Amino acid sequence: VIVRAGMPFDVLLRGITSPAEVSCALIGADSVEYPLTVKSTADEQSIYTRLECQPPEQIQPGGYALRITAPDGTTDTNFRAVWILAPEISEYYVLAHVTDVHIGKQRNNRPDPEKVFTAVIDEINKTDAALCAITGDITENADPEQFRRFLGLLDRFSVPTLVCSGNHDRDNLQYERFMGLQTWARTFGSDGFLVFDTKDYVVADDWGPQPGILHRLRRMLRPCRFTIGLTHRYEPAMGVRSQLVLFADDPIDLLLYGHTHQERRPGEGPYWAGDRVVITPACVDGYYRLIDITAQGPVPRSAARVSGIHPD
Repeated sequence: VIVRAGMPFDVLLRGITSPAEVSCALIGADSVEYPLTVKSTADEQSIYTRLECQPPEQIQPGGYALRITAPDGTTDTNFRAVWILAPEISEYYVLAHVTDVHIGKQRNNRPDPEKVFTAVIDEINKTDAALCAITGDITENADPEQFRRFLGLLDRFSVPTLVCSGNHDRDNLQYERFMGLQTWARTFGSDGFLVFDTKDYVVADDWGPQPGILHRLRRMLRPCRFTIGLTHRYEPAMGVRSQLVLFADDPIDLLLYGHTHQERRPGEGPYWAGDRVVITPACVDGYYRLIDITAQGPVPRSAARVSGIHPD
């Protein structure tokens, strides 16, 4: 959840039959607990119960863990689940893009990916970035410990982050266990971000449920000023319906991805998207990119690379 200070947000609970007896709290980096005012909202007609949570007025902007306590005293803590923004968000801001982190990758005579990712995070924290998108291959082989190490490093960011999966994050639904949904949408100020799965071998297959989900989410984001797509890779085998939704019927304003570990080459990416495609070289090699969100739309800068990490 990315929400402005003073604004409520929704929480979906599973396995709760008495939502009125549930307590919710935000946990800050200093371990201070901030109780939330909660109320049950519309019946989901599903296995979930929806609660509206209101943060206290005095809470400071920043990232928080969300702790839910059930009537029987059982607790569930979701780390880095809620980011409280300042009451006013600038209409024009800087978006950072990171991809191909590869936590756990063994590289002879090359720096450990965790060390490189840490350096990239610290560099982005020094910039004027307001938000960071991380587009997949966050692990080398989807080992649970690699996800835990990635999440631990993610807390170094001083800005909110949006994360999607990559092909290296495919194994026994571990990505879903640690990171959640594969296809989803978020808003940030006046803009929308549409994330779609590339964890499976066929990206946005027309025979699966994802094209319908993408269509619904694209309609939801239609009122946004700009819409930016986040994925790990593009493949020509991507379903035609999804390509129409993303690049033809109501084209997104920018598609960000990685996978190739290098800059975009001429003609690479979806033909229908024209120049609205940016591929950023791999974080594991020290790269990241800043993108200015301007009145004319997203304007990518040249890829940057942290110094002192990799040999020439």
